[in-house]
Amino acid sequence: MDDDDAPAEVAPRGYAWEARFERSWEQIQEDPRTGRLKSTTAATQRARKARRDDGLRGVRRGMIRYAVLVVDLSTAMAATDWSPSRGEAVAAAADAWVRAFFDENPISQLAVVALRDGVAELLTTLSSSPRAHTDALAAAVTSGCYGDASLENGVRLAAAVLAPIPAYGSREVLVLFGGLATCDPGDVRSAIDGLAADGVRASVVGIDAEVYILSRLASVTGGTYTVATAEVHFGELLASHVTPPPTVGDGMPPTLVRMGFPVLRSLPAARPALDDNLAARRVGYVCPRCEAWIAHVPAECVLCGLTLVSSPHLARSYHHLFPVAKFSERPAAAAATASPTDGTTAATAPAAKTVPRSAGCYGCGRALRGDVALRLECARCGQDFCLDCDTYVHESLHNCPGCEVAGIEQTSLLMVGEEGGGGVPPAMVVDAGAGAEGVGGGAGRASAGSR
Repeated sequence: MDDDDAPAEVAPRGYAWEARFERSWEQIQEDPRTGRLKSTTAATQRARKARRDDGLRGVRRGMIRYAVLVVDLSTAMAATDWSPSRGEAVAAAADAWVRAFFDENPISQLAVVALRDGVAELLTTLSSSPRAHTDALAAAVTSGCYGDASLENGVRLAAAVLAPIPAYGSREVLVLFGGLATCDPGDVRSAIDGLAADGVRASVVGIDAEVYILSRLASVTGGTYTVATAEVHFGELLASHVTPPPTVGDGMPPTLVRMGFPVLRSLPAARPALDDNLAARRVGYVCPRCEAWIAHVPAECVLCGLTLVSSPHLARSYHHLFPVAKFSERPAAAAATASPTDGTTAATAPAAKTVPRSAGCYGCGRALRGDVALRLECARCGQDFCLDCDTYVHESLHNCPGCEVAGIEQTSLLMVGEEGGGGVPPAMVVDAGAGAEGVGGGAGRASAGSR
């Protein structure tokens, strides 16, 4: 037999027990009336969409967030009921959350705290570098999960990290807890009350079961407490904390914050720098106020303390000011009677031009059957989307493709009072009158509050 006739080698797929365990039989259930088998995919997708939608419109949110991620690395996280272990599964989910956090909140800062062996360890300080946080958390998980978790020490350390934060910043704590008990040296209730007195919002995502002290931490500080039932559910619960939470009352009034816009430069000769790698590369950002050399943006200048950002960072922060309206589920009967080329648009949409209705998903083009997948309709352009495209539009793209093609302004309905939100003007205004300062960039003022 020639070599050309030899069968192609199949790439190794690994052992069966190394793959993720899937209960395929749970996707089918028996109809109690007819006795026929039917798919539960649509019901699962409907529950997934309900968990993602917060139902809030026209609320006040903080644009500059200062958050502390508290991760439990005690003995409970060494359990292997999650693949390959709870600690590694939580670290993988936290890695994705950190990257999504800075993608949606580019001018915010984050710190990471680990709980193990009865102490709270500060892995990273407040910064805007997602790689620094993910690398530190991965190294901590690699070193092992052991000892007991102390919620009191974690809460007190988080409060100390957030103590010097200015009034315009939104202070938050997110706890990832995998055990059923906490081993504290003092009164954890007083630590929780102190956190609430400082105006810090604390939320908890648990693994095992609901714990009273964690529920009290969330309720006293105005946060949320959820318990994951599986790895996928844990990632979905964690993703719900990417969007800035609503602020309560007037605890965070709009404040003008001076910001600088540095320019990336390559210097012909070496100059003093706090980062040795930066000095060796001779490429960095120059602060427009004091001409200090900065490795990356967004960041705070190490010399003058000026907040350094770029214009794309501010533009991405506006996504929370004018979110894409939620898509509503379209019944299968209505979808079957509608013509795919009727050229109609929603009655509430100020249509600029007529766009034919797509027969399937307007985003990816695949067919939508009511018994298999949800059919979600945009109220402005009248186009239908699948759940995956709906998630991509609201969490990544932040623009409806159908509205863009039809020339419909995304903020039109929101400005006239969508869902009772009222006419809410943008509260973040960059003051161009501040002019340019220093070398290679300008400095302006931006309001830290948003609606």
